[in-house]
Amino acid sequence: MQPTQVIPKPVQQPHPPIFAACSKPDTAALMGSLGIGALNFAFGSDEYLGEKVREYQAASAKARPIGRAQTRWFACTPATLVLKDDATALRHGTRGARFFLNAMGRYYFGDDRPLGLLDIPRSDLSDGELEEARGLRNAPGSQLATIVGDPVAARRACSGSWMPASTS
Repeated sequence: MQPTQVIPKPVQQPHPPIFAACSKPDTAALMGSLGIGALNFAFGSDEYLGEKVREYQAASAKARPIGRAQTRWFACTPATLVLKDDATALRHGTRGARFFLNAMGRYYFGDDRPLGLLDIPRSDLSDGELEEARGLRNAPGSQLATIVGDPVAARRACSGSWMPASTS
């Protein structure tokens, strides 16, 4: 992209925070080193996400901000689907989260960059998979923190009780 002149210049004080999407595993630390906030997906175990936060914080502490102000925020966005019926939300929300997790893994951790249709599951969860997902939903060590289910399950997920203490 060519440099662009923006007129008039923004005058907001303090400068609004700057964020960047961090879908690649090493991008969060890079954004920390630049003084930029990190927007991540909540995929991976508590330990993995905790390590990403620590890497971001360490890089942020030594940052050379590229903006007028440093943004020291690390945010995680979980897969979210809240419906009146817990089973329906869990069936569809977990399917979508599973697809996205597999697609990201295939794209960023595969031996080559895929082209065309990805060979990853797209089907609804079977009854057995649904029960397994219900049992593992936001469990300690789970690879996928989600806000998926009925309003009761969503409130439980948002309570923060499943978050690792080191990253709260």
